[in-house]
Amino acid sequence: MKLVKKLVLILGAAATLVACGGGGSSDVNRWAAYNGTYVGCNGHWQYTVVFSAVGANQATLVEHDDVYAGDGCTGTIAGTLTYPSPLTLTYQSTVSALVSGVGPSPQNLSIDKVQETVPMMTGTLVGTGVVGECVYYPGGQSCTPLSVPATTVDMGIYLTSTTLVELHPTADGYSVTSAVATKQ
Repeated sequence: MKLVKKLVLILGAAATLVACGGGGSSDVNRWAAYNGTYVGCNGHWQYTVVFSAVGANQATLVEHDDVYAGDGCTGTIAGTLTYPSPLTLTYQSTVSALVSGVGPSPQNLSIDKVQETVPMMTGTLVGTGVVGECVYYPGGQSCTPLSVPATTVDMGIYLTSTTLVELHPTADGYSVTSAVATKQ
């Protein structure tokens, strides 16, 4: 799974945080509700993201991924992926937008529009199931490029009291990515 896609999934989870007051504030505490560690599962991949405020309009995301032998992030860990640099989120604005994939869909929600910046970097993939850029587990494999180009993506995030959701712009508003992360 490409890093940008995984990061987008993680940010989707971050979007969930906005619903409980993460968005709309213009002071240094804008990101206070988002701060914390979130864990989400997508197939064999378990994403652990640490969300940290670094100012009134910026936050960083540090990601650690474990690839499990069993679907639904069960069984033993076959591989672990880490990247040396955090991602940066820059707050753009808080908007009311039509969102698909959260509760009764679509619905009008207050979300934070953010810009995600991924620096150029190379990750490390280690574990008993790792061969090159792939992790092998019973019945399959999952491959991801370790070298990531610098990228900037516009997206939205939404926060509930326990969940962070990443949102991608659509023609009609925003939609939820396939992964949601829960605050630990």
